[in-house]
This record gives sequence, C-alpha cells and structure tokens, in this order.
Amino acid sequence: MANKSKTRWAQLRVGIMAIVALVILGTLIFLLTSGGSLFRNTVPLYTFMGDSGAMAQRSPVRLNGIVIGSVKSVSLSGDKTPGRAIKIELEVYEDMLKNIPVDSTAFISAENLLGTKFINITMGDSPETVKAGGEVKARQVEGFDEVVASSYDLLTSLKGILNRMDAIIAQVEKGEGSIGKFIVDPKFYDELTRTVVEVRQIAQAVGDGKGTVGKLLYDTEMYDRINKVVGNLDGVVLDLRAGKGTAGKLLTDDALYAETRASIAELKLLLTDLNQGKGTMGKLLKDDQIAKDLGLTLNKVNTTIDNINDGKGTIGQLMVNPQLYESLNGFSTELKDFMKDVRANPKKYLRVKLSIF
Repeated sequence: MANKSKTRWAQLRVGIMAIVALVILGTLIFLLTSGGSLFRNTVPLYTFMGDSGAMAQRSPVRLNGIVIGSVKSVSLSGDKTPGRAIKIELEVYEDMLKNIPVDSTAFISAENLLGTKFINITMGDSPETVKAGGEVKARQVEGFDEVVASSYDLLTSLKGILNRMDAIIAQVEKGEGSIGKFIVDPKFYDELTRTVVEVRQIAQAVGDGKGTVGKLLYDTEMYDRINKVVGNLDGVVLDLRAGKGTAGKLLTDDALYAETRASIAELKLLLTDLNQGKGTMGKLLKDDQIAKDLGLTLNKVNTTIDNINDGKGTIGQLMVNPQLYESLNGFSTELKDFMKDVRANPKKYLRVKLSIF
C-alpha cells in the first residue's frame, strides 16, 4: 500500500508540474504575441485611414514610441469620405488614456524597411484627453510600400556604387593603378623607402645647421641680421607714423593731402574739358576737321619727301645728283681760296682810281 501511495503522489506531482508549465507557456505566448499585460485593463480606441498599409492584428500601438497596447482589428469602415475607408480598432491600457490629448494623431510606422509595422500616436498639446471608445485622428502619410518603391532608385544606385567599388578593389588586388602599385608593387615600396631615407637625411642636415634652412634655424648671425632688418623696418614705420620723409608726409600731412586732392580734381576737370573738345588738345581729340587737315598735311609732307627721293626740285637734285654736288663742292673750294687771297692781299682788290675830268 505504501508503494502505491508513493506512486500516485509522484504521478500527481508530475501532473501538477505539467499543468503549471502549460500555464506559464501559455502566458509567455500571450505576452510575446499580443504585447499586452494580464494585469492591466484595456479600453478601445478607433482611428480611420485611407489605406491599411498591410497592418496586422496584434501589431503594437505606441505613444511617442512607448508601447501602450495593440491593434485589435482592421476592417473596412464603409465610409466613402476620403481618408476614412479603413477602420482600425485599438486596445490601449486604460491608465494611458490620460496621456493621450484629443488633438493627438496616429499614423502607420515601421522600425525599418523590413521591420514590423505598428501604430504610432504622436501626443498633442490639448489639455483635454481622449475617452474610452473615442477616436484618434489619423495623419495620412505615404504608404510603406510607396516608401520602398521610392527608395528603389536609391538602392539601384547604391548597388551600382558597390559594383564599381568591387571592380576597383579587384584592380587594387591585381596591382593595377597607383593604389594597386602602392600596395603590391615592391619597387614602389622601395622607392618610397628611399624617399623616406632622403627626407630623414635632409631633416638631419637641417638639424645640424647645414644649408640655408639649417642656418635660418640655428645660425645666430643670420638671426641677428634678420633681427636688424626687422628693427630697421620698425624704424621706418615709426618715421612714417611721425610724418617724416615724403612717404610720412603723404600719410600724415593734411595740407599735402588737400593739395593732392585738389590736383586730382583739376586733373579730372582737365580730362572733362578734353572729353568735351575744349582747348587745343580737346579739339585735337574731338574735332574731325583738324584730324582731316592734319592728315592732308601729312600727305603733303609724304609727297614732298617722295619728290625729294625721286630727285625732283633743287633739294631733290642735291640729294640724288652727284654732278650738282661736285659743282657746289668746287664752287665752295674756289670761294674759300678767294677769301683766303683777299685776306692775304687786300690792296690787290681795293684799288681806287681818281680821275679829274
């Protein structure tokens, strides 16, 4: 009898544990699938939309991202009013009604392109809150499928970019192009190493004070010269500020500034007169008749020069006739000899005869 009692008790305990396990499993399944709570009362709310967006029953209902219930049903409303063809009944926690103002709006959202859809309620600003069985106005947004369709071009472009990146990476792995040679070509690596060594040598030479750059960094004599030049520049700047020298007067002397400004005004007036054709220079610039006369004069001068070059006239003969030149040269020689003889024997040419008739 004792063994039978123990057996029955063991079977009873196994049955009780199986029942408890089934209850726990059912509770977990309910919580995981409905997102609800066994210990919180729910009340109905309604919203109307133009399209269900493939919203499913038991989908979460969120208030500014926080779960406050689930979708109980999605059905046709029979209302022909635009934007109210679909009726969605919501089950929300009764204690959350105080956080839903009457001007709140509901819309279909998703965690990502492939995520689960849910109803998201955006809190309004009204002090009055919705009541159980009330309506939450829907905000008509672009359907999820439309969002996916609009992003198709973007995904296609992204795929093309990835394909090009794959091609570039393949070229790099083959050692093609500058980057490929940089990665896989040992010759390029050796040249780069050689360049680094040369740069180190240059840096060492500069550190030792060699070369122009090294002297600029470490030679005190060069520093003293530069410092002296800077000092001279400071002196020049001080003289300029003190108004010394021509440049200083140009910077500080108001009288010289006034004179310069007056000269500029007179020059401007002179240019205005020239542009208006006043005065001799103005007429030369603006008067067409003077330009024509000047052109005629230049033509006559050119004609005269051409005649001279052609040997026409006395001056032309002098320029091109060698016989006339020789005659004039001989006459000049004879005249020179005659004058010399007159100075030597003046009495020979100054005889005066007196006759008495």
